[in-house]
Order: sequence, then structure tokens, then C-alpha cells
Amino acid sequence: MAMKMLIHKCHFPITTQRLFRKITIYNKSYRLFSFSSANTASDVIPPKFQIDLPGVENYGFGGESSFMKCRHGAVASDSEEASKVGRRILNLGGSAVDAAIAVLLCVGIHNCHSTGIGGGFLMNIYDIEKKECVAIDAREAAPSNSHQRMFVDGNPPPSSVSGGLSIGIPGEIAGYWKAHKQYGKLPWSALFRPAIDMCNEGIIVRKALAFSILKSKENLWTNKSMRPVFFKGDSDVVYGLGDTIYRPRLGRTLSIIAEKGPSAFYEGELSDAICEEIQANGGIINRKDLETYHARVKPAISIELENNYIAYGVPPPASSAITLLILKVMGSYALTPQSLDSDEKQVRFYHILNEVFKFAYGKRSALGDEYDSQTEKNQEIERLLNLILSPEYAEEIRQRVNEDKAQPL
Repeated sequence: MAMKMLIHKCHFPITTQRLFRKITIYNKSYRLFSFSSANTASDVIPPKFQIDLPGVENYGFGGESSFMKCRHGAVASDSEEASKVGRRILNLGGSAVDAAIAVLLCVGIHNCHSTGIGGGFLMNIYDIEKKECVAIDAREAAPSNSHQRMFVDGNPPPSSVSGGLSIGIPGEIAGYWKAHKQYGKLPWSALFRPAIDMCNEGIIVRKALAFSILKSKENLWTNKSMRPVFFKGDSDVVYGLGDTIYRPRLGRTLSIIAEKGPSAFYEGELSDAICEEIQANGGIINRKDLETYHARVKPAISIELENNYIAYGVPPPASSAITLLILKVMGSYALTPQSLDSDEKQVRFYHILNEVFKFAYGKRSALGDEYDSQTEKNQEIERLLNLILSPEYAEEIRQRVNEDKAQPL
């Protein structure tokens, strides 16, 4: 899985190899990172850089990172079509956040297995004028009727990953609204128009979506809402690579949200239908869960790297702290391109990298949600986060790494 981490020295960000998924948007006012793969830059890119290559899609299938320089704006997402929408939003005068929202909505059409309005997200935004980085936590929340043993008592193991019981309270739309109110420039409804058009005019099935549909064929067939979307007519044949899929019902839903805002989703005409369908499939989300959901704006977490760079990340429930820790420890080795110019050096490098990943990820399972409820912070998680981000802990891991052999966790 691929990830982008925002790093800045003075005011200019750079990106490292991707480790998480979603989108990255850059423009002069706000630099936003989330996560992805297919790249397209705005029209101001120097002509020697080749962009928008037809059929280029690395998402989920490997491929190498590419490097390009941009003066005014750039967009990266796991859908070429969605990335072009983001560039268009920037060219219309939209902010990076406007472009991010429009792109995510379109990715939800082209790669609906990857994101969508029924899920949630995490976002980092760097405000260049205020010189501050903030995070938006719009991840799904546990329903009010959930409990410790809900996936154990009388429920089969798959119930935690599929079916109505696996669904959390969706945060996507609430998070978009929160980000747009604070950092948006274009009208809310304008950000939905490209995705609505894609739903009504149809989208071409690309490799990643075709693979996901085929892999999920059995589950899609048993879901009466999904079957008409992904199966051809009344047959048992799914749409595949190069086919066209239409999403008119989703288009109508997006039109309602575009016109009436998030209240339509969380406490209006859509909320009852959402709860009814989830409950009909064994879920426990109710109307009050939707009405009381709130996306959070938090200070971003950060860590100082070598050469006065600062790397920013999203606080828990994100795993950014683990990535920041890895960057901090690996930075202490003063690696250069020459560190990989022989087989022996490569073996040393990958051994060190594996050890650092192992020790860092040893803390991942303990790094849960920093809130026990809508208002109360989990003090244990806060202490753990402070430990992980401390220079002392990075040095402790550095000392535990033996360059000649693997060490126990």
C-alpha cells in the first residue's frame, strides 16, 4: 500500500515514498496530503514532463514512483480521470481542499472499492500563510449500540469485515463539509458536479475496479442493492475491464447532498434510508448515530528530521506516528545513493529497514483511537503518542537495531 508524507523545510514541501492511500493536492495557498498513485499536474508544468499518459494506472499493481516539479499546482490520485477533475478545480480558482473533495468524490465513482461517501477519511492541510499544519479526522465511528463482544457472540467471523454489522458511522460527508467551510473557495455544489456527471454519463471500468469487482463477485451477487450496479442485466456476469458502468441512484444522492449540504445525509431525507438499509443487512447504526456524528479538526503531529526538515502526520486513529518514527530512525543512518551501490550494502540497508519497521510497528497495535467518546480523550493513547514521537524513543530503537542479526521484538 502506498503513502505520501508531507515534509517541509521553510515553506516548501517534499514527498517521500507512498505508504498510505488517497490523494495529494498542492497549490500556493494550501498544501494537502492524503494518499494515492496516478499523477497529473496543472497546465503550468514545464513541457519536458510527460503527464496524463493514457492507461497509466499503478494503483494496487505495483509500479515505480515518478518525480516532477510544479510551480502552481499538482494533483495525484488513484484515478486518472479523478486527477484531471482536481486539476480543473485548481484552474477554476479552487483551493487544494476544494480539489481534494472533488477528486475524492470522483475516486468514489471510478474506484468505489477504495473510497466513498459511506466511509471516512483523514486529511492533513498545511496553511502556508499561517505556517501551520492541521488534521481533519473524519474516520468512521462505532455505533452507540456496539459493544466489546459484538463480533464474537453469535456472529460469524466475517461479520467484522462485511455486512451491516461491520459498518461504522460514515464520516466522509461531514469531513468534506468541515474542510470546505474552513479552507474552501468554490461553492460546495460545484465540487459535486463532476462526480454527478460521471454517475449519469457512465465510467469506464479500469483495471483496479475490474479486479475488485471480480474478487467481490459473490458478495455483490447476494446484495440486492449492489447486484444491479455490477452485474450485466439479469445475468451472473459482472462488468469487466473496458465496460461502462452507470450510477444514476448514486448520482441522485450526490445531487441532494450538493444542494442541501451534509444535513440531508445525517439528519434529513437520506438518513432514514441509510439506517433502514444498514439495519436490514444486520447493522446497528441508528438515526441518532448519524445526527450526533462530528468530524474533528486537530493539530497535526510532527517530528524533526535531519537537515531541519519537519515531517507532519495525522494523529490517531491514523498510523502517521509510526511512519514518522521510522523516518526519524532511518534518518540517523545518514543514507545516500551510495548506500545501495553493491549487493552487500543493499543487504545491510534492507536488514536495517526491516528491523526499524519491526520495532516501530511493535507499537502499532496499541495505538488506538485517542478519544474514548465524543469528548473524552484516552490518556493512555496520548502518553503512547508522546513516547513514539520523542527523540529519546527514536534513539532507543536505533540502539536496539543490530546490523548483523535480527533482534527479538
